[in-house]
Amino acid sequence: MKKSLLLSTVPFLLFGFEVNFSKNFSTKLIPNELSSNVTVSIEKNKEVDAISSLEKYNKFIKNYDSIGKESGRVSVMPLYQYKDGQSNITGYKATITYKLFTQESNEMTNFLTKLYEKKSQESDSILISTLKWNIDSKTYEDKVNSLRLNVIKWALQYQKDLSLEINKRCSVKNISINESNRPQIYMGEMRSLKVQSASVPIPSENLETIEINPNIVLECR
Repeated sequence: MKKSLLLSTVPFLLFGFEVNFSKNFSTKLIPNELSSNVTVSIEKNKEVDAISSLEKYNKFIKNYDSIGKESGRVSVMPLYQYKDGQSNITGYKATITYKLFTQESNEMTNFLTKLYEKKSQESDSILISTLKWNIDSKTYEDKVNSLRLNVIKWALQYQKDLSLEINKRCSVKNISINESNRPQIYMGEMRSLKVQSASVPIPSENLETIEINPNIVLECR
């Protein structure tokens, strides 16, 4: 039985072989989504007052329909004063953070201007991260799927070309396409939103490369 199995592999070992390689497929795209993080903080002597004052901002952001938003995490923490080895609560700080995104830069500018106009106390803190352009998730996935299809089409055409070139029958044995490693989106440093800078500078839209590196295996006989 073992001898029979060994003999059955001889023809492939003598006359057949595999071609195993990786190839880069990529496309460039102009980012279409402007994003930023905004954090609003209120400090009051009483916890209920801090939460109540913060709700004014929270309601405005939630109901502003011209831009997209995520999260809306609210946190409340006591403020302490340390004296003679003892700590005493002097007030409370209520904070809310949103991620903002829009495909229209003027909408982001309008939103930030109107948000600042809601500021009634100088002690109220409104911080925003540096604005950044990126590709929205749906567009990104559509482009990756298109690249995967290009890989398959290219491999099928390559098997035909290789077969003619070496006068053998080649076929695609396997295509391994790993998930595209999308770069993490990091927001820049937070800066205070001032009335004179409510119109935050809009960054330029630089081309972003989307790429995949599939491994392709062909079998030729």
